[in-house]
Amino acid sequence: MRIILGLVLFFVSRHNAFSQNWELKNNQDSIYILKDNQSFLPYAVTEVSAFSEGKAWICRGGKYAYIDTLGKELTDTNFTIVFPFINGFAVIGIDSLYGVINSAGEQIAPAYYSWINSYVDSIAVAQKDGYWGLLDSAGNEILEPSADEPLIRLANKHWAMKFKGYWGVLNKELQIVYPFKYDCILKDGTA
Repeated sequence: MRIILGLVLFFVSRHNAFSQNWELKNNQDSIYILKDNQSFLPYAVTEVSAFSEGKAWICRGGKYAYIDTLGKELTDTNFTIVFPFINGFAVIGIDSLYGVINSAGEQIAPAYYSWINSYVDSIAVAQKDGYWGLLDSAGNEILEPSADEPLIRLANKHWAMKFKGYWGVLNKELQIVYPFKYDCILKDGTA
């Protein structure tokens, strides 16, 4: 099902986004991507995604890599889990651990997180050793994982954070503006 959906999305996105003639050719268990009747990639792949922000993932030999709209590989084929690019970043996985690559295909956060949410305003929420923290656009931990649950981005760009069983609020500079003493904080910031 994942392969079929990926192929449909890829094919539809190609015809909507480019004037060239894109075609997928199946040859037993492999897929060849053709553009203007020429091979788009110099090798066959077993899966291909739709392009997101000008990048798509492909699968060869059970491992994934990212390509651009010209077919250039942006990463090596070494990921076991891949997600589409969102806001200039893609979450990748090696076995069951997650990291992040940027739009140039550079791995900016190593694959040692249990989970990473998509970047919003150049910040991602990441889990490591059962706790949640924040990563910046360079992949640095700007808030060491210490929250009990994923941090929640509030409307005013503050963060709601649960620490040792209680909720508090951090400002944009990650300073405490409301102490960790609330049972609940809603997305609008009310406790």
